[in-house]
Amino acid sequence: MSAQTMTTEEIQTRGWQALVADLGPVNAARFIMQNKLGKGDYTAERESIIGHLTLEQIFADIETGRKN
Repeated sequence: MSAQTMTTEEIQTRGWQALVADLGPVNAARFIMQNKLGKGDYTAERESIIGHLTLEQIFADIETGRKN
């Protein structure tokens, strides 16, 4: 069966089976938990951290940090 013809459910099932076969059920579950959807608003958090900095300002800050 080609990947293009599989349904989303089939992909999830076969992916889980591959993880369990390679990692075992406990480590497969741990892997899945690392890739769950996060919470919050990335855009708002980013804005609160870096504000309206331009790329040039960010690069300048990096260079300043490297020099210090």
